[in-house]
Amino acid sequence: MSADSQMSLLAVVQFALHADVPSGVAIAGIDAVAAIADYANAAQHDTSNPIRPFSDAISRFQHRVLHTMLFGSIQESMLTPLADCLLALIFANYSSFCEAVSAVGVNVMDSGLVDLVSSVNLNVSQSANRHRFRDAVAQFVRTCRPLLQVK
Repeated sequence: MSADSQMSLLAVVQFALHADVPSGVAIAGIDAVAAIADYANAAQHDTSNPIRPFSDAISRFQHRVLHTMLFGSIQESMLTPLADCLLALIFANYSSFCEAVSAVGVNVMDSGLVDLVSSVNLNVSQSANRHRFRDAVAQFVRTCRPLLQVK
C-alpha cells in the first residue's frame, strides 16, 4: 500500500472516531475505510479489479462529510479533522470529490473552495501546505454555511 493510501486510511479512521462526529458520518467513514482497504488489497492481487465499489463508498462518505460541514451542527474544533479527512478523500478519488461537492449544492468555483481544490495540487507532506489546505476548508465552511442555511 502506498504512503498516500496509508495516509488516507489513517486520516479517515481518525476522523470517523472523532468524538464530535455524528454517528451517520462515522459509519460512512468506516465503510469508506473498508472500501479503501479492500480495493488496495485486491489491486495487489488482481489488476482487473473494478474500482466502482471503492468509488461509490468514497463518494458516499464525501457527500456525508460535506453535508455535515455545510448543514450539520459542527463546532469550530471539527474543522481540522474535516480538513484532514477531505484531504485524504481527495487523494483517494478526486473526481468523486467534485461530484460530492456538486451534490450538496455548491459550485466548485465558489468562495474558498477554489483555494481548497487548488491546494490539492501542492505537496501536502509539507506542513505549511497542510495548514493552507486546512485554512481553505475553514474559509469554505464559514462562507458557504450561512448562505446554504438561509435557503
